[in-house]
Amino acid sequence: MRNVFSRRDFLKASAAAVLAASAAGVLTGCDGGGSEIPSATIGLGEFEVTMTGNMTITGDEVVANGYLCKPNVRIRYNGAASEIKYNFAGVFVAKIDKTALELTNGKEEISSKLTKTYVPQFRAKASGYGSFKQGVPFKLYVTLQGKTAEFALTSDGKVTVSAVDKV
Repeated sequence: MRNVFSRRDFLKASAAAVLAASAAGVLTGCDGGGSEIPSATIGLGEFEVTMTGNMTITGDEVVANGYLCKPNVRIRYNGAASEIKYNFAGVFVAKIDKTALELTNGKEEISSKLTKTYVPQFRAKASGYGSFKQGVPFKLYVTLQGKTAEFALTSDGKVTVSAVDKV
């Protein structure tokens, strides 16, 4: 048996095939939008700590004689304890070019019950901010359960992490 297509049926089928092929190409480009924010993750005891490369920096027009650096640090507890709490002051330390930055919200708490992004705030002098913009990394030290990680963030948003013995 022979399939017979009229010219009209052939054109309809061809148009549908072209439309389907072009729509498939467009749809494969849809990934939810935007580029991914760089991040680095490390395990510290029973905690998983991730720092992203999108630190907020508030300029000296808001903070007298310096800048406020606000890194984004996601902390997740993977242990079985009912709850463990830490003050920011006992967990976070930051430096730019070996100069320690002042933690302004050290009384805030981290709770093992909450997987969330914490935002410690550090005051940096204008000279420290200038060094950061010229390529010296912002270093954030995170200590949990006796283990310390050093996150290094560059002004272009790249972030790396390594385990260290001490700050």
